[in-house]
Amino acid sequence: MRHLDIFPKVLFIISLIIFAVFYGVLAGKFGWFPSSFLNKAIKQAEILFTSHAPSKSSYNTNPQIYNYNGVRAKNFENLQPGLTLITSLWKWQESEKLKAGVRLIDSKGRTLHQWQVDRDKFVVDKKNLVRREPKASPLQGAYLFPNGNLLVSLDYIGTVMVDACGKFLWRLPEFTHHSIARAEDGTFWIPAIYGHKRAISESFQSGVLGFGEKKVWLDRLLHINENGKILDDINLLNVLYKNNLEYHIVKTTGLDKDDITHLNDIEPLNPSMAEEYPIFEAGDLLVSARNLNLVFVFDPDTHKIKWYTSEPFIQQHDPDFIGGGWIGVFDNNQGYLRQGVIYGNNRIVAIQPHTNKTQVIFPTEQSGYFYTPDMGKWQFLKNGNLLLTESRTGRVAEVGKNGEILWEWVHKPVGNKRVPSVGEGTRYNLTKEDIASWDCSLIQNSKNFNKKNN
Repeated sequence: MRHLDIFPKVLFIISLIIFAVFYGVLAGKFGWFPSSFLNKAIKQAEILFTSHAPSKSSYNTNPQIYNYNGVRAKNFENLQPGLTLITSLWKWQESEKLKAGVRLIDSKGRTLHQWQVDRDKFVVDKKNLVRREPKASPLQGAYLFPNGNLLVSLDYIGTVMVDACGKFLWRLPEFTHHSIARAEDGTFWIPAIYGHKRAISESFQSGVLGFGEKKVWLDRLLHINENGKILDDINLLNVLYKNNLEYHIVKTTGLDKDDITHLNDIEPLNPSMAEEYPIFEAGDLLVSARNLNLVFVFDPDTHKIKWYTSEPFIQQHDPDFIGGGWIGVFDNNQGYLRQGVIYGNNRIVAIQPHTNKTQVIFPTEQSGYFYTPDMGKWQFLKNGNLLLTESRTGRVAEVGKNGEILWEWVHKPVGNKRVPSVGEGTRYNLTKEDIASWDCSLIQNSKNFNKKNN
């Protein structure tokens, strides 16, 4: 008779399943709990997984996370003055496909100037393409000059200088990628790759770390002047081997990968700030190797590493000298998926090398959601606020000293509820009056500017 006792339980379970399916259909249709929660979790998961399987689509657009776009602000008075430069993809005309470009916006989200960038023109000799087609590469690093000239990098393709009208002034077809950092002497440091080659260094011409004949992406540090002339070209593997740090390659990336270091930022220590860093000197370089979870400072002349750490971050980006002996790092803090939810916000971690002190300056208890599994940028603003780039969701946010999000801009979605990635958002100390005299300025002689951009 025991089977008769089981029958009511089975019937009860079946009824629960039927109810759950019925409720699920209605919840999806009418937006009942927990449909909004599940939808956001699904979108988060899509971003997490598509970001690690790069394709033309995933590099350009991602699932929409936020159900709003444009600017939202809690307090304009507490914002750092200036204009925000954003590298991304845009529809310049409603009927057009997405095209690469850069826009300069004010605090209300109005576009004051823009540069359309033809990605095909980055390439001088297409036979030398080694990692990615131009149309599949995002714009990332950028530097804006006071006269409207713009230096911009197309990921793993090259760097170009354009004028305020977008006219190409010169090209650097050296497979540069990620960031562009300007030193106080007017020169620039840019990550690049030599190509897909055997893993060799000066010390190991026959191949290193058991890679044998396997080809890998060899990272290099390029130092260029304002006209694009290469002043120095440093092999990252040589630096690691000279300082006995090659074990990080096997420890973190293993032998089965070909992107073994993934250099993503080079920051020079400028003379005006050097005295605040007791163990470093002016001209030393702060470097981030994402796939090694490694940040270090070294002398570009002797290649001696003066300090390094592989904690407390995961696949970090954009380390900066921020004063007072501190280095700030954008910690992607790559999350994990549990029960449909991604755990782990991005963080800004500050480290003081000469004291070994560490503190997390973002997020705080007042901070909202902020997460991009890869890419990402940050800027320490003069008023103490932070400007954060949440790349994969197409979002740039200014955060107050207490961690509260004061201002945010979210990219307008395109077809099928997808949002273009943002390479970086950077605040420049410029006003509308400063750029009114630029050639091709959107506000030049435009009486209806405010009306058009509201």
